[in-house]
Amino acid sequence: MALAPDVGLPGMEEIGLDGRILLFTGLVTLGTGIVFGFFPAMRISSSDVYSGVRNGTGGRKLGGRVRNGLVVSQVAMALVLLVGAGLLIRSFQRLNAADLGFDPEGVLTVSLALPGTRFTDGAERITYYHTLLERLEGIPGVVAAGATNSLPLAANDGDVDFVIEGEAPPEAPDANVAWIRRVTRGYFTTMGIRLIDGRDFELRDDAAADRVVIVNETLARRYYDYPRRNPVGTRVAIGTGDDPTWRTIAGIARDTRHFNIRDGTRPAMYFPCQQVPSMAMTMVLRTDGDPLDLAADARAAVSAIDPALAASSVAPLTDFVETTLATDRFVTSLLGAFALLALVLAAVGLYGVVSYGVSLRMREMGIRLAFGAGSADVRRLVVGVGLGLTVAGATLGIAGALALTRFLEALLYDIPVTDPVTFVVMAAVLTGVALLASWVPARRAGNVDPVTILREE
Repeated sequence: MALAPDVGLPGMEEIGLDGRILLFTGLVTLGTGIVFGFFPAMRISSSDVYSGVRNGTGGRKLGGRVRNGLVVSQVAMALVLLVGAGLLIRSFQRLNAADLGFDPEGVLTVSLALPGTRFTDGAERITYYHTLLERLEGIPGVVAAGATNSLPLAANDGDVDFVIEGEAPPEAPDANVAWIRRVTRGYFTTMGIRLIDGRDFELRDDAAADRVVIVNETLARRYYDYPRRNPVGTRVAIGTGDDPTWRTIAGIARDTRHFNIRDGTRPAMYFPCQQVPSMAMTMVLRTDGDPLDLAADARAAVSAIDPALAASSVAPLTDFVETTLATDRFVTSLLGAFALLALVLAAVGLYGVVSYGVSLRMREMGIRLAFGAGSADVRRLVVGVGLGLTVAGATLGIAGALALTRFLEALLYDIPVTDPVTFVVMAAVLTGVALLASWVPARRAGNVDPVTILREE
């Protein structure tokens, strides 16, 4: 629950400790201990104890294959989880490094909505936001300010059909469609969205001026084959009625992610808010310092114009971007925790089997040392046993990961489910942990005193 993102995951309110599940888990745990202790006990009670003690092989033969098989299974399952976690981690890194098309660092967002009962006229809304923008620009530390009705990654507003002047309107379902957003002057500068051609919106682009629009790169390339054909200066008709609104393309803005980071860019248009006023807007303020240092002054600016109004939220833009990654971070953390637990269990299991094997072969180790074998030779022998089990488990684990990681495909971004780097790195991590787990009993075996061991035998 502590790791869960605050983004309204379905069923979150139902999560909690359940007595039935705790009871079931406790019974399974108890039953596992009884079952895995019962069968070895039965075998010991029915074995030839004298022969086993005389030959020193009774314990070694007892369940050796079962123990090794369990460790191989543990290693295999650990590798499957490690590969899954590794894929999600690499995917999350790609998401974090994705080109958003804008720069969220150093930007404060101030969201508010005007009450429709008081601001019924579009001119009143324009006046209020214009006045507010001027006040926000005057706050010490603000280097740029603007506003939009839909922040990138917010997926607000809607789309419109349009017709390019001089071209026949395409027939459905091949209509020209663009996602629309309404912005003020200074918005592109504040957000760090570069204009690659044409001009930005200006104060002169008001309700009395000719209608203008700024389009994004995707629209320019898809419908104009930009840069072979430059759309700046051409006109588009918004809507398909008998009296459409014609707008002149004033500029081309760089693409931004609108719905989420995973979603590719799509054709988009920006309308000047002075020509298409909105009830709700988000002001964006860029500063060279900490954006939260502007929060109090920004709230005061909203109230200074109209004491009855208040910002619904004031937060750094980076927090907004982080929220869009919350679910990915949660899934990655959760699977990563399971993978780490599986790795620990595999290491403990491997250590237990190798250590137990060493205790059964102490006589053999003493004889080897007595006949001239070096401590390093004995250590290599013991580590080789652990390494052999690891290689067998890793081989099964890779096969299992190749079969199961395809179910993670919907969660991955810009990385294949068979990413070789992830498979190699996770196999290497598992092998390294296995070598460490084997080294501890190997070191003990290499340090035995052959005289003491043979005297005890």
